[in-house]
Amino acid sequence: MASFKEEKRKSDILSELRSKEFSVLFHGLKMNSNSENPDESEGIVTSFLIKDLKFPQSESDRNVHRLPRRVDATHSSTSGAHTNPPIAVKLSKIKDKFTILKLLQEPGSSIAT
Repeated sequence: MASFKEEKRKSDILSELRSKEFSVLFHGLKMNSNSENPDESEGIVTSFLIKDLKFPQSESDRNVHRLPRRVDATHSSTSGAHTNPPIAVKLSKIKDKFTILKLLQEPGSSIAT
């Protein structure tokens, strides 16, 4: 019989996987400023989805935020060069995630996957 601690750990892992099921990470989207706020990040993602992916306007709610910055490994840490950290987007509809992934994989898409 599994201990309470083991069951709790399994439950936590399953919960984390379910929460990631609706999430998408967008890499390479440039920051507006060093102090970009979540509303600006959401605007960047919305612009990318509509202009670059031709994603149909969705009325689903999105939770958007930039992940913490980190120093780019290709530059020396003393140069202060940073990469654009990814933007995490949690969608309210799994259908939107699949539509976005499909648009990224379409032949002729100008977006590299």
